[in-house]
Amino acid sequence: MRSARILSVFLHLAILAVPVCCILLAPATGSAQAAGDIATARRTATEGIRLFQQGDFAGALERLERAQALYDAPVHRLYIARAQVKLGRWVEGAETYRKLARLTLDEGAAKEFRSAVASGKVELAELEPKIPTLRVVLNPEAAHGVRVFINEQELPRAAVGIERLSDPGAHKVEVRMEGAASKEQTITLRESAKEEVVFEFPKSAVAASNPAKVVAKSELKAEAANVVEANTTHGEKKPFQLEYLVGLRLGISVPGGSVAGPGSVLANELKMDQIADAGGGLELRGGVRFHPRLAAVAYLDASSLKGGSGGLPEGLTPPKGSASWTNLGLGMVLSTDPGEFGGFGEMELAYGWMQSALEFRDTCKFTLGLRGPGLRIGGGLNIPTKVIGTLTPVLLATLGQFGNYTASNSCPAILPANRFPLNADANGDHSESIDPSQQRGHYLIFLGIGSELSFGGGR
Repeated sequence: MRSARILSVFLHLAILAVPVCCILLAPATGSAQAAGDIATARRTATEGIRLFQQGDFAGALERLERAQALYDAPVHRLYIARAQVKLGRWVEGAETYRKLARLTLDEGAAKEFRSAVASGKVELAELEPKIPTLRVVLNPEAAHGVRVFINEQELPRAAVGIERLSDPGAHKVEVRMEGAASKEQTITLRESAKEEVVFEFPKSAVAASNPAKVVAKSELKAEAANVVEANTTHGEKKPFQLEYLVGLRLGISVPGGSVAGPGSVLANELKMDQIADAGGGLELRGGVRFHPRLAAVAYLDASSLKGGSGGLPEGLTPPKGSASWTNLGLGMVLSTDPGEFGGFGEMELAYGWMQSALEFRDTCKFTLGLRGPGLRIGGGLNIPTKVIGTLTPVLLATLGQFGNYTASNSCPAILPANRFPLNADANGDHSESIDPSQQRGHYLIFLGIGSELSFGGGR
């Protein structure tokens, strides 16, 4: 019985001894572990500082961050901040400096620790004014469903529209919107710069604060679109106000065809190349556009042509020769919409006057005048410009017949009336209608370029 009591006492003492031993041994074990971490941190930090001094800032940062993870020391924080700044990570570096500056050291803290805190405050004050800012602006600001990314990192919505501290260098700013292609801009930030990037969005991207209002607006737009479509279907057109047109054309005029055939007036057929050859042409025109694609125009053109032989007998060449051709016309122009690149076609009724002159001596001259109706057709391009209105390269052909002629001859000795067609009596004039059976077709080709200005209404 006595031995059993003794054994019970020993068991109780053993149970109490276990926690007591743990308590006594714990400080010694923790102290040994802390000492190991501090020693490792010191060694790793020394390697990091050496790499920093050698210019390997990435390697230095990696070592110093490891050392800081093992043991919090102001020297570690100082060199971490310095390495971040050297690597262009100014914003991170500034935050590291701030954490260092906020440290409260004991009175017995090492001199190196106090020096590190003081240096951090100085370097932070130098760095802060240099950090650039970047502001991302969405226009309108409330663009719906838009997400902003800077260097593939999404920007918080609260940071959109305000200046944001950013590292120097190139930054890719990208905005992504549901149902639309993304937009991006690249901007380079320099020291102390304050930059802004603006993205424009259509009104449809605006998120209205009242969803019911958005629905109502959408319904009104849809209804308006249906009304427009219905009106178009039933032939109704948008109002168009009259426009007034003025223009100028310059180019080359080439006559051809025949003047008249043999008969009571002519002994032989008279061809155009016998009285006129190619020359230059000028046209003045004006009109009224009464429809986006239709205009009524009037024009006056004049061509200065080289004189032909005038149907002279073979071997007889005049010293001088000239010809002119004037047309007055009225017609219609069909074109693409004003202000857009496109084309046009035109058709006009014309009446023309042609004059050909041959001079043999100072007092010897033969002239031939022709008159008759015609039809002009042609077309060209409309090329809008900001300086000279609409540029119009053009190709036109005037087709017609001469119905009347007037001849004047002061050279009967050279051009006897019985040998020269359309001749006049000696020292006199002769005017006569050309019989329809003798009338022949002629043409005048005009190739040139013009400019047209419009004034007044339009759409």
